[in-house]
Amino acid sequence: MNATDGKKLVLIVDDAPANLQMMRSILKDDFKIRVATSGAKALDLVKAEPHPDLILLDVMMPQMDGYEVCGLLFQSELRHFARRLRGEDGAQFAAFPLHRC
Repeated sequence: MNATDGKKLVLIVDDAPANLQMMRSILKDDFKIRVATSGAKALDLVKAEPHPDLILLDVMMPQMDGYEVCGLLFQSELRHFARRLRGEDGAQFAAFPLHRC
């Protein structure tokens, strides 16, 4: 959490500008926002201080999709606080309490 304004930091990862704009407009009043337009940039921003409290990650992106980003996070030094969740339909999701890194 950002100590100066008390807002949690959300990292939004999406390659579509319209999606980024929509999510930013919805969240901007209650959260500090950081944006990545690629999986590689997201991985860099996850490691940067302050760490995000939440990642909203697009699944379908060119070069590195959201599933690959999640896989790399699980294989990285960040894996010790990551956990997998299963949705009602059997889809797998990843939860990362990044404020602990």
